[in-house]
Amino acid sequence: MYAFGLSLVSTSSSVFSLINPSVTVSMNDKKFIESALLSDLRVDGRRPFDYRKLSIIFGREDGSSEIQLGQTRVMGFVTGQLVQPYRDKPNEGTLEIYIEFSPMADPSFDSGRPGESAIELGRIVDCGLRESRAVDTESLCVILGKLASEDAKKLVDEERAFARTEIEKARVAVQRVEEALQEQEKMSRATGT
Repeated sequence: MYAFGLSLVSTSSSVFSLINPSVTVSMNDKKFIESALLSDLRVDGRRPFDYRKLSIIFGREDGSSEIQLGQTRVMGFVTGQLVQPYRDKPNEGTLEIYIEFSPMADPSFDSGRPGESAIELGRIVDCGLRESRAVDTESLCVILGKLASEDAKKLVDEERAFARTEIEKARVAVQRVEEALQEQEKMSRATGT
């Protein structure tokens, strides 16, 4: 990011239109951005390589947490239940992602059905989790072909939450192991084995 900022300052103002051609940047904004870059400062006062403050608070209920990165907050929760695995993947559990933007984060968000942005973000998070194999769905299988854990529901409170979900992914991976073990223990007690 810092190297990009240096090249931005050293080139003409047409670079601003290359970043996002649909956005018009005023001369005052251009001068402010160039001045901030030359001063090695961001708008919030951080230096180029300074991180935002990170806070992770695990909730009172199992599987819930609140993550704050700077002024952005994400609330997440994970649930698990035993279900029959899909026939084509009898040795895997399932993973489902639900995203909701809370009206508490911005009054323009409606409660109830997820909007287009929430659905798209859900697809991105789902794809990221599956392709990175952050959640080992095979470890969610309790009894081959009969019982598997269905994992992961999310409630997101901020439209810029995608970057913050990376933190949540790590927590989900740890949580799903604990939940699968708890469910397996319950099953063992129920069947007497």
